[in-house]
Amino acid sequence: MYVVNITPLLQLPQKFLKPLSYFVREEIQTGTLVRITLQSKPGYGIVESISPLRDKKFFLKQEPFFVKKVDKI
Repeated sequence: MYVVNITPLLQLPQKFLKPLSYFVREEIQTGTLVRITLQSKPGYGIVESISPLRDKKFFLKQEPFFVKKVDKI
């Protein structure tokens, strides 16, 4: 499993302008177009970075949000 930071290709409020974290089962390349869900709305985003889940597990447990799954690659 991998954690990916994705920049949504949707019009969003200022507070959502930073990359959002999602997870995928397979390793994908940066720059890949992926389908995501944001606040129950489908949309697309570009993968900015990817890292193995084991490297981020400690930090993700401290975050006040849940990491969602990427809908489609």
